[in-house]
Amino acid sequence: MPGSECASHPGREASGGALEPFKSTLSRFTGNLRPHWLCRLYKVDLASKLDFILGFINNSSCPEKWKQHGESCYHLPTDWKTWQESKDYCSSLGSNFLKIETKDELDFVKSLTHTYHWIGLSRKTDKEPWLWEDGTLQHCVLLVTIGAKSEFCHERNPCVCEKAVHLEPTALGVEG
Repeated sequence: MPGSECASHPGREASGGALEPFKSTLSRFTGNLRPHWLCRLYKVDLASKLDFILGFINNSSCPEKWKQHGESCYHLPTDWKTWQESKDYCSSLGSNFLKIETKDELDFVKSLTHTYHWIGLSRKTDKEPWLWEDGTLQHCVLLVTIGAKSEFCHERNPCVCEKAVHLEPTALGVEG
């Protein structure tokens, strides 16, 4: 049918409505393109691109009781363990201790925590640099609501585990 190359296509629904502003903007954009000659000339199908993006997001998943933020999943177990026990626990889940790489990530994790939490930062002595998840038990770090705090590694606290988001094969356009 002539002129239908750019007709709207119902997209998949993203969980949590987080993409509603994006979908609304894209809908306005594609609505403005419909009468435009380039749309007909090049047969631009932005709706299929949106379907692909939403499919990618919907098929990205974290295990139950984990929280997704960006490309990572975060788990905050409720049991209290020493720094080494916490490190081993995260490892047993196929994850690592939290490694904060951006302020956005720090802000997200702080929004989830309401008490001290072990993270994967430690150092051997006061004179050595802090290292991420180096396995030492001399000086370890707790994430606290106002920043970070050095703590004895044998103290018991909850921890934060982190791992990459699992992508289902359909998210990559591959059928199983």
